[in-house]
Amino acid sequence: MNILELIGNFLKLNLGIPCDCWAIRRSRSKKNIETCKGEATYDEATNTCAHCVALNQTIFKGNNLPMFKHFRCKCLWIPTQLNNVILDFPQDKITKYLLYEPNKFAMMRSMGYNKENANEIYEKISKEVSKGFLNNQYQLKSFNNHGQHIQINFILDGKNEHSHELFNCHTGCVVWPNGKIKIATPLIKD
Repeated sequence: MNILELIGNFLKLNLGIPCDCWAIRRSRSKKNIETCKGEATYDEATNTCAHCVALNQTIFKGNNLPMFKHFRCKCLWIPTQLNNVILDFPQDKITKYLLYEPNKFAMMRSMGYNKENANEIYEKISKEVSKGFLNNQYQLKSFNNHGQHIQINFILDGKNEHSHELFNCHTGCVVWPNGKIKIATPLIKD
């Protein structure tokens, strides 16, 4: 990206005009949703509200970013690069939730998945979330002190006795700083 494109994208982003570049939100605060351990708080040192702290250092596509602004907001969107995402997705979300909790396990069984398929489903969800975010195929959902929530839709191939079926599913995530995606709800069958 040359300097004129960079300046043009910077102006578009901060005037609320969609552009086809990645953008990182910057505030004066050193705090962000990660340093606040998942619940953003007001930064007294820089007079930065909790919502701006929650979005601080998060990266979104310039034509699909949260438009949160308030009176005297000092935050800016800065054009940046994003080539891959970092997933915060413990294996326990599969083994101790999707394939363990009775209602979730019943949902997984309805698509043919069982405990022996834990690694496969983990890899599939990881791949779909990374690909969906990088391809700008995410939907902005609720925004609060716990961060900007997004939804990524995908099709899951059935397994075992359901191997001939396709299932519309989605994953609920929260965007954290510097290209990190925290998977909050690993899988919902639509």
